[in-house]
Amino acid sequence: MVSKCFQVPIHGVIYMSGGTEVNNTIINVAVDNWWDKFNTIPYVITSKMEHPSILKLLEHLQKKHKLLIHWMDICPKVGIVEHQKISDKTLMQTCLITIMAANNETGVIQPVNEIFGDLKSKISKLHPTKYLPFFHSDASQALGRINISEIFDMITVTGHKFGGPCIAALITKNEEFLKILQQNPFIFGGGQEGGYRSGTENLPMIAGLSVAIKWATENILDFKKVSQIRDYFEIELIKKFGAKSFYQNSVRLPNTSSICFPTYPGLAAEILEKCDKIFAASTGAACHSDGITLVFFNFLTLYNAGQKFTETLKFIRDFGCF
Repeated sequence: MVSKCFQVPIHGVIYMSGGTEVNNTIINVAVDNWWDKFNTIPYVITSKMEHPSILKLLEHLQKKHKLLIHWMDICPKVGIVEHQKISDKTLMQTCLITIMAANNETGVIQPVNEIFGDLKSKISKLHPTKYLPFFHSDASQALGRINISEIFDMITVTGHKFGGPCIAALITKNEEFLKILQQNPFIFGGGQEGGYRSGTENLPMIAGLSVAIKWATENILDFKKVSQIRDYFEIELIKKFGAKSFYQNSVRLPNTSSICFPTYPGLAAEILEKCDKIFAASTGAACHSDGITLVFFNFLTLYNAGQKFTETLKFIRDFGCF
């Protein structure tokens, strides 16, 4: 069922405990494989808008001298990563390129397949051994809201983001990656999931995730009305309260609105406290363990994307409230 949704082989769908495990697995496999092949420090290309399960592991491995991170800039006007400035030297030493399909704070949709295609073409001409890095996109936020039926290399999908249970899946059509993962799995044990990921399968959760993925990929048009409501909501806030919508003219997730109130003297949390019985919104995502980390991370997401310091402190995200 799931393999048909993404046009990948059946063994290209590997169920895991959550998106964090999927992202950690992909990074560790890519880095270890590079060391096995070339015995040198590789680059991983990404941006600072990625999920902490990517950012924190990359920063940890960089401290351990296992890799070097090349940070792509984020265009402050449109919120899209700028991949054109990566040097040939860096590209030749890259083991993994990871770009989220859509950011959960800004809602901006990244043209990942186009970016990956461009970089793959450049690298294939540069690398003397014709080695290609792995191309990964965390699509947790995008599935069910935009069409991602054609994946470039590998993606992460996370059930609770689209009405499914709290597990995730690594979905890939890269046979080389699957071969490497089977020979050197991230989790050792009884060899479940075809040897790709040991541990007794949680069959009820897997069944639930599979049905949720099928439903999400078949009902994308349901969100067309949501995007219209989102646009009306933003126009009214701008007109009546002087709000500012980040990336209003960019291609965004239909259910995500990232706004601030530049003239309001206080912080975003104070606005929400006053409006708690009027509408539902947040200052960030629910996938952080505490409020301080959550607010700080979401502030950094917008700040790293080139937004003003004072405006990021007054940021409110309206997500899926319709």
